[in-house]
Amino acid sequence: MAMPAVRTEWAVEMLDELPDDGNLYELADGKRPTYPFDLTDLLLAVEVLSPSNSKYDYQAKRQLYLNGGVAEYWIIDAEAQTFARWPGTADPGALLTERIEWQPDGLDTPLVIELPEFFEDALG
Repeated sequence: MAMPAVRTEWAVEMLDELPDDGNLYELADGKRPTYPFDLTDLLLAVEVLSPSNSKYDYQAKRQLYLNGGVAEYWIIDAEAQTFARWPGTADPGALLTERIEWQPDGLDTPLVIELPEFFEDALG
């Protein structure tokens, strides 16, 4: 009886082959293909903290995005009702509880999010 081959390398296109079973599947790798976009095209990457693997979001993904050329990285922690913000690789980051303002080059007015109102709207 033949055993199925174990895949050791994944491609973005393979995500479409995974079952629609309610699980979250994602690829995060510094050797990722440029499809469907290049990370340097992103102005901002925002993650919702994964309760099962917060270390991955705070360390691996943050480094992946910022070292890959994304200008800014945020993590939203719904349980703590905070935003963690890193506006670059050299910045130690900030933990925000009241307000976040973001104004990338070319934007006339900043995006302002009042965090207590944001979480009230999102979580009820």
